[in-house]
Amino acid sequence: MITEKATVIAYQDGVVTVECQANQGCGGCSAKASCGTAALTELTGKSTRYQFTFPCSRPMKIGEMVEIGLPEQSLLRLAFIAYTIPLTVLILSVLLGNYWFNQEWQNILFTLITTTLAFLGVKLINQHLKNQKKYQPILIERIL
Repeated sequence: MITEKATVIAYQDGVVTVECQANQGCGGCSAKASCGTAALTELTGKSTRYQFTFPCSRPMKIGEMVEIGLPEQSLLRLAFIAYTIPLTVLILSVLLGNYWFNQEWQNILFTLITTTLAFLGVKLINQHLKNQKKYQPILIERIL
């Protein structure tokens, strides 16, 4: 289970909305020197915040700290979809375009169109999967 600390920002009728800060642990681990997220955070000075909404049977107070979790299998599957599909389509479209078209601009256009369609497909898959229970975070515990 992948866990993260979050702050409750809304609770109504058994549905809680929490917010996590992406760079919460940046700077404290041994991989900081080779971490792209830490480098971007230092460069831009911005931290990304993510919000999650999910059902919760316990009443929650705004501002309360909680720990949420997502099963590793779900996270790995989502990462596989997000990275592998567009990359595979990009490589295959370059190879097929090189074989099918004589002029380079046609190959570039074909690759651009197919890769864009791949990203749109990943977005549609994401919209479908985000409503499934196994891809939603769960409340693990309150942090006192």
